Amino acid sequence: FFAIVDIYHSSAVDYADIVLPACTKFECEENVKQLRDSMGHVMLANGMVDPMFESKSDLQIERLLAAQWGLEDLLPESYEELARFMLDGAAELDPRMEGITYDALLEHGGVMALPETGDDYMPDGLAEGFLTPSTRIELYYEYLVDQGHELPVYEDANEAYESNPKKAQFPLYFTQGKSRYRIHAYYSANEWFQEDFGPSLNIAPEDAEARGIVTGDDVRVFNDRGSFVATALVNRSLQPGVLFMAETTYTRYYKEGFLQNVTNSARLERGYSMFFGPQIPYNDVLVEVEKA
Repeated sequence: FFAIVDIYHSSAVDYADIVLPACTKFECEENVKQLRDSMGHVMLANGMVDPMFESKSDLQIERLLAAQWGLEDLLPESYEELARFMLDGAAELDPRMEGITYDALLEHGGVMALPETGDDYMPDGLAEGFLTPSTRIELYYEYLVDQGHELPVYEDANEAYESNPKKAQFPLYFTQGKSRYRIHAYYSANEWFQEDFGPSLNIAPEDAEARGIVTGDDVRVFNDRGSFVATALVNRSLQPGVLFMAETTYTRYYKEGFLQNVTNSARLERGYSMFFGPQIPYNDVLVEVEKA
């Protein structure tokens, strides 16, 4: 059983049994929304417009869910009630909050600075140095000595390296990156974006010519994990042997498959020792391309 709360009709929504429509951060049933502190300021978000259609704010979705078990009285009825509760007595816990109340925030346009915030303000922890054991920029990592990576060293990628025997079958490096036209998959449904910025595979002229591909062709990208079909875009800014595609979009815009059908899901064990944990090597991928 799969329930989802989402602003957009994303690809994940297609798999859900129940969809609860959330509103955007600009919409709210009230004139105020979340209370937060960031970069030396306490901020009270404003609700700008009423939620559209059947969408609701996070708090009201939570209250409706809690009501199914008769527990809605355990949650605040409004963001105002929640914000007042969070600020009530805050100065007793942290003297820096003296004078920062709900009503004072409204008088100051929803934003009030903490006492130490000035032109030279640095977030907590950074004023004393970087967030490293030595508080300095570190080029040597003691905790990676036993793995031979205390200093930067070269090692072959998991898959996308020159001497990999798989290159005989899948000779092209497939990479992903950001697009100026959307944030991850968000805004994928924008009709104007879809006219020119749907699922497009950027390919170097040399690689396109060798395969009889021109801009606008439907091409199949594949390896031993899977495949998908996208529109070719011959791009002379790419090096031969390298493909590029903007990260994801909704699956319904692909004529066949999905770009993550080909990506590498390997995990590097050393990654579990690193600060941000293991990374999935999305750009460590070999593929072949042909006209669909």
